[in-house]
Amino acid sequence: MKLVAEPIILPDNATWQDIEDAKLSAKWHEVKSREYLMSLTNLDGKCGSCKNFKYCKDKVHGFCRKEYRLSNYRARYNRACKEYEKRED
Repeated sequence: MKLVAEPIILPDNATWQDIEDAKLSAKWHEVKSREYLMSLTNLDGKCGSCKNFKYCKDKVHGFCRKEYRLSNYRARYNRACKEYEKRED
């Protein structure tokens, strides 16, 4: 789990106690990883769950092997086409 906060701006002559108070009063929030967010995506009936879909480097976009051409570049969450065959994982 990774927590981040907005930048804390203090004067150069801030005391140790001022710095600690600023850290405690900051609004902290959790940053979720890309892999975690992608695991939550339901790909039923989408290109990403088709066995003909070939991922590119970013694991979000790819090509359909049935219609392999440059204009066929698409996201994994696009609605499946007529050539859809469910991948068995």
